Amino acid sequence: MPILTVPTTAAGFFQLDSVRPGPEPRLSVAASSNEGEGMNSVIVTNQSPVGAWHHYRNNSTGELYPSIGGYRGGNIGFQSLALLHELAHTLLLIPPDGGDPTGAMSRDNTQTIVDHCLTAVRQALGN
Repeated sequence: MPILTVPTTAAGFFQLDSVRPGPEPRLSVAASSNEGEGMNSVIVTNQSPVGAWHHYRNNSTGELYPSIGGYRGGNIGFQSLALLHELAHTLLLIPPDGGDPTGAMSRDNTQTIVDHCLTAVRQALGN
C-alpha cells in the first residue's frame, strides 16, 4: 500500500498544485472549490482582470465587491482569507455554501474564518 504524504506546511500544500487560477463567472467571487473533497480538491482563484481577486470594485460598473475582515479585494489579506475559506471547505471545517443563491451561508462561513483566522493573518502580514 503506498504511503500518502500529507503536506504539513502551506508551501507543501501549494506545491501540490491544489490552487489554480481560473475563470469565475461571478466577478464578486474571489475563489471557489469543489467543497468537501479533501486532498483531491481544487481551489480556483478568480483570475478575471476585473474580478474580486485582483480588485476591490468592478471597474466597468463601479460595483464594490465585499471585503473580508476589513481587507478589500486585490489585497493580500483579502486573498489569504479567501483561500482559508476555500481550504476550510475542502477539509469539511465549514459547510458547503455553493448552492445558496442568497450568499448568506457563504457570508456566515467567511465570518467563521475571520473569527478564527484574522489575528493570524494580520500577524503574518505585519499589520
